[in-house]
Amino acid sequence: MVANSRFTIDIVAMVLQHLYHSGDGFAGFEVSMALQSTTGPFVAERPMYWNASQTQGGSDVIGYSGG
Repeated sequence: MVANSRFTIDIVAMVLQHLYHSGDGFAGFEVSMALQSTTGPFVAERPMYWNASQTQGGSDVIGYSGG
């Protein structure tokens, strides 16, 4: 990555491709991650968006800011 740039990882796609097994149900999506930079400080965030049960919304949490 280059300084002052943004990169998005689709965690749902990653879980479906590598971790989820048929029959896991919602428990198959209970994942966590650790991030590490070898080139300096970075910011990680956790945006979530939903459209379910006749409600739409979103939230965003800064998960880490530092080096």
